[in-house]
Amino acid sequence: MSHQDKLLECWQMIRMCYKIWGTEWYKQNPSGLSITQVQLLELLDKEGRQKASQLAGALFITTGGFTGIADRLVKAGLVERVKDEQDRRTVYLELTEEGRSELARVVEQRKELLNRLFGVLSEKDVSELQRMLNTFYEHYRNTIEPQGKLND
Repeated sequence: MSHQDKLLECWQMIRMCYKIWGTEWYKQNPSGLSITQVQLLELLDKEGRQKASQLAGALFITTGGFTGIADRLVKAGLVERVKDEQDRRTVYLELTEEGRSELARVVEQRKELLNRLFGVLSEKDVSELQRMLNTFYEHYRNTIEPQGKLND
């Protein structure tokens, strides 16, 4: 098998794993929170209140796409919009107590799912997978992303 064929097979396996993860995530997630919504809750829990533009950048999504995600979390009572006291035009998102509780529950579900799906991998396998994915990500950030090749 050529190097190019192996790369194609890796890409197909990554896509399949992504699809399996999403399918299993929604099966066991009664709240219906998306993976991105959970990441947003985690960012707010870790970093505290943030502007929408900061959160969108951290999640690698557009501010337009982010608005819908934030709106659903606000409607669910998991996040609230808070105006800056010095500049009323500036609005932050902040995690509510209900959001904190929901996040704790979902994080536990995610741990169970990770163990169920990836528990077959040894410590060594996980370390190697992590190393390879980090190599790919750093290559992207340092060589492809700055050139805008994938954003055209």
